[in-house]
Amino acid sequence: MFSENPFFESVDHWVIVWIGNLDVDELDNYLNEPGGAGDYEPISEFCRDIGRWYDHDFIWAEGVNDEVSIRKLCELNGVEPDEFVDEIAERSGDISAKSLLVLWNARRIVESERNFADGRLRCIGCWERQAPLTD
Repeated sequence: MFSENPFFESVDHWVIVWIGNLDVDELDNYLNEPGGAGDYEPISEFCRDIGRWYDHDFIWAEGVNDEVSIRKLCELNGVEPDEFVDEIAERSGDISAKSLLVLWNARRIVESERNFADGRLRCIGCWERQAPLTD
């Protein structure tokens, strides 16, 4: 861990969800892990923002170039079941966005707001949810 104030801790069957206006290329760049990071350095811009390492196998991400509904972003990403899509839509205010980021097996431990992707991603919540995969 490289931050004294990490955003989350690893806990099975919890999920954190972000929505925003990063297009597909910007989201790819935000999550890009170019390699070469030292032992106490972030592996991506996302890693820098959350303040600790994460398992990239536990990330679902979807970006599009033009805003679509949250439900459409979920559909494009293959998010299921419908109850999970409903929860994401409800927590987001069912707005339109360009990006969706889901981190499985992670529980938020910082209650204060944090800036993600220079303010272009917003955490809409963290809740218990059966994860589709675990360690």
